[in-house]
Amino acid sequence: MPNPLRTTVFDTLLLAAFALIPIAISIFWLQGLSLRLDEAQSLWQTSRSPEALINVIARDVHVPLYHLVLHTWRELSDSVEFARILSLVFFLLTIPATYALGKISYSRTVGLFAALLLALSPFMNWYGNEIRMYTLFVLLATLNQYFFIRIFQQQDTASWILFYLTAALGVFAHSVFVLRM
Repeated sequence: MPNPLRTTVFDTLLLAAFALIPIAISIFWLQGLSLRLDEAQSLWQTSRSPEALINVIARDVHVPLYHLVLHTWRELSDSVEFARILSLVFFLLTIPATYALGKISYSRTVGLFAALLLALSPFMNWYGNEIRMYTLFVLLATLNQYFFIRIFQQQDTASWILFYLTAALGVFAHSVFVLRM
């Protein structure tokens, strides 16, 4: 009989090791890239007051959650590298969320494998280093799906509340979030 505490500690250490992959990719390959047009747009939009930012975004195709979070994040530091770290943080948070989704859906092994595949994904590593909303979108979609499955497995009120909360946040993170529900 496996020791649950030992398994939890092992899984946590493995997920931390998986997180080192995108961190290394970010530091050694992607962080030094020049500013791209979409990133410049995100920086330009978030350089305003929250009210002006909402006004600019209302005339654009984007929704406001990521831009409001980025606006607040940029108050800590206004460098391009620091702005890119926000997307990396969302990406890193998606790794354990993917593990949890795989574990609750299938098994611990599937969760670990899915988390590893996510950490190695060139697509996710690219967007984990771009000043755009995509990693926030993936994080919220993963959490939303996790709570959806938990509703059927545990049938608790907390799962319903967290499902609707992540859905509401997802709709304000990316306009196509509603299509994945």
